[in-house]
Amino acid sequence: MIKIAVIIEDLDEEASGPSNSVPLGACAVKNSKSFFGSICIFTRRCHKNNFKSIDVPKIIEVYPKKLKSKYWLISLVYWLKNIRKIWDEFEVVHLHGTWTPSFFAVSLIPKKKNKKFIFSPRGSLSPWSISNNNWKKRLAWPFLKLLILKVDILMATSELERSELRKIFPYKLIKVIPNCLNIREISFDKPKAINNPKKFLFLSRIHPKKGLSNLLDAWVDFILFLKKEENDLIKLPSLIIAGKGDEIIIKKIIFLEEKNLFNIFFIGPIYSEEKYKIYRESDFFILPSQSENFGMVIGESLSTDTPVIVTKETSWENIEEVGVGFLTKKSKESIFKSLIRSNSIKDEDYLMMCKRSSKYIKSNFSETIIGERLVEIYNQVVN
Repeated sequence: MIKIAVIIEDLDEEASGPSNSVPLGACAVKNSKSFFGSICIFTRRCHKNNFKSIDVPKIIEVYPKKLKSKYWLISLVYWLKNIRKIWDEFEVVHLHGTWTPSFFAVSLIPKKKNKKFIFSPRGSLSPWSISNNNWKKRLAWPFLKLLILKVDILMATSELERSELRKIFPYKLIKVIPNCLNIREISFDKPKAINNPKKFLFLSRIHPKKGLSNLLDAWVDFILFLKKEENDLIKLPSLIIAGKGDEIIIKKIIFLEEKNLFNIFFIGPIYSEEKYKIYRESDFFILPSQSENFGMVIGESLSTDTPVIVTKETSWENIEEVGVGFLTKKSKESIFKSLIRSNSIKDEDYLMMCKRSSKYIKSNFSETIIGERLVEIYNQVVN
């Protein structure tokens, strides 16, 4: 009977991809037919609405509910208290994420004898991420070295992340397990429809890393091109932007939206059923990101039969090969060409792309498949 503790800093609604994928992975392990043991998630704060549709394992919040604000140093103190207990009680500890209070607590507390430790950096050690706020991460690097000494297995979510980790830790055992996607949450009454004109969707955290500024510049050129090449009376495609984050980029979005010339619509953050609904109603999902260790939103879009336009840096470099979308480079010029290409695709080719999208996700990222692979890793590290 293996006892597994999964540690993730936050599971709140505003947290990034891991707040969805980590509980889904734990749920997949719990429901796996080959798993004989228990799994528990430890987090600072948990937003319960995220998990209405899945049978999540037990979740323990380490931060007092009476403290409404999440203070960094207070968080570290509570993590330090809990990490000691976790090492005592659990055989396997699996930490997700870097540079957080939970990361520092795990690095500081000695690992107990015969206990096993798995570390998933979740893209936080990619070249782009390390170069962002570089001086802070240089100061924290000794803590990463302390933590790595405890690691039995490093876990990446893509081959791209594995290659990035291999350059930093050449002698560590690295396993690749992609994220699990909540396919059970997705059911639609009507077949996928084609919009005329097309709808493009950007849905993600609004951050310089996501390539949204280049997308906006490319979109303006794309709309001006369509007006010039055809005529001003043509029905123009629209770009829907969903998310929250960087205020400077949001101001740029609102400025372009208010001009009422480029069919840009900013709708703010959306979650749960509404998120899947807007994926489904869009013709293409676009994410010209500079760095993604997995890119949950890409998989979510494909699971709703909506093809994608993404960069190789998102780790979905095989989407053209499997016929579920288009690859673009990060530059404005390349994004512009991808917009032209996707907007002019024939209806029959587009519908075939849609049909392949959800099939690809179900055959590679379902709970059953990912659960079995995770259980295999946990058994391997114990034995």
